[in-house]
Amino acid sequence: MLKQYVKLAPNAIVFLNHLCYSAGNGEPGMTIPTYDLAAQRVDNMANGWLAIGAKTVFAYGSQLFVKALRGLFDTTVDNSMEDVFRFASAGHVGQYWGWVGWDARKIASVRTPGATMFLDPSPGEGFYRAVSGSLTMKASEWKVGPESPAAPNMGSLNSATDGAAQLVGGSGTLFTPNGDGSTDSVTFSYTTNKETFVDWQVTNSGGDVVRHFSTWTQGGNGSATWNGKKDDGTYVTDGTFTVTATPSSRAGNNGAPETATVKVLTTMANPNASPNIFYPQDGDGLAPRTTMTVNLTQPATFSWVVVDKNNNVVRTNVTGASVGAGSQSWQWDGKNDSSAFVPDGLYYSVTTAATGAGTYLQRVALDVRAFRLSPSSGPLTRGAKVTFVVNSAEALSSTALKPKVKVTWPGVLPKTFSTTKQADGSFKVTMTIPAGAQASGALFHVFGTDANGQVQYSDYTFNLN
Repeated sequence: MLKQYVKLAPNAIVFLNHLCYSAGNGEPGMTIPTYDLAAQRVDNMANGWLAIGAKTVFAYGSQLFVKALRGLFDTTVDNSMEDVFRFASAGHVGQYWGWVGWDARKIASVRTPGATMFLDPSPGEGFYRAVSGSLTMKASEWKVGPESPAAPNMGSLNSATDGAAQLVGGSGTLFTPNGDGSTDSVTFSYTTNKETFVDWQVTNSGGDVVRHFSTWTQGGNGSATWNGKKDDGTYVTDGTFTVTATPSSRAGNNGAPETATVKVLTTMANPNASPNIFYPQDGDGLAPRTTMTVNLTQPATFSWVVVDKNNNVVRTNVTGASVGAGSQSWQWDGKNDSSAFVPDGLYYSVTTAATGAGTYLQRVALDVRAFRLSPSSGPLTRGAKVTFVVNSAEALSSTALKPKVKVTWPGVLPKTFSTTKQADGSFKVTMTIPAGAQASGALFHVFGTDANGQVQYSDYTFNLN
């Protein structure tokens, strides 16, 4: 888990505190362990951190380690890690708050070859102090790391969100930190030529700094995320912001900064459509419409249309209307502006809001067809397994509860697959794509019987690699 989620800087130091076993002791009320058992516990607790790149791991059972931190930052002397560990406590001489020295022992690590453990127990309290790893590393080495002090170079800086919100007639990356779970943050990706700190500064259009934070990268690709909040924890107001990223070495030498422009617009929140798949074309009333909603957080000039996958408007609700703050809703019956049912396919509910800060739109996908078929992975590869998820717009017949999928492979005989119902009401089917199929389009025919006894179907074509 540490290797997967934690990235340490070179020559990193780790402090473990209020962890009974980390310094060798047991839990409160337990007898003081033997030295061998204490050393085994120290070794086990330090191993994971040393394995992911920590140079030294300090372990303190319950006492503060302020003196150790002061020893690391002392500019009058270049302390080693052992020096830092040996600091005494003026108020508790000979007790575990500082160096004890009663039966201190250095023991070679079993879990981390080359590392040394140093345990300093107290005769009355037991094992409350230990250090593992490199005891000879100097504070100066920790400060600068193994790199040269030369300033790092940031080669690129890009910003992006999930694309659910799009600027209209503007430039820059748009995000909408209004707490609705859609484009609530912006992620900056960057590259550097070496390990580096990256100092981030966010300024508004008036030049005021509203947020600053730092990240660390070991070199190569890195990323950072801004959630639209200021340093005081409140959200910024709508507008344009400049994000400046400045790389700096552990020695404190800055490289050339890079900047990116982002736009914050929060007028529309929680765009939704329920259900997001419906099938009015058969006229049986089982899935006749969808209800689309959006919440406006402030007055705006508002438009609402439905478009097809090619962005052609098929149905218009309002255009350029002056609308106050509050919830807006629209029921769509699957018909176009000529009162005819739209063809089966993918459509989008598109809401657009304009204020003095700018104009943007948000899109919610809608399936207007009997069945939705979605592959759970990327491109379909011949000879490989693939799982599809099937969603039905209508309730199915009690005697034929599960839809089926007939696949016509290019160059191979067709085959029909049964699906399995899932707890969420969807269906799944796993199949192996024939290795002998041709690398072209395969026809997927999804069919089933609805609760009114009518056979429904939807067709899809997927290319095979």
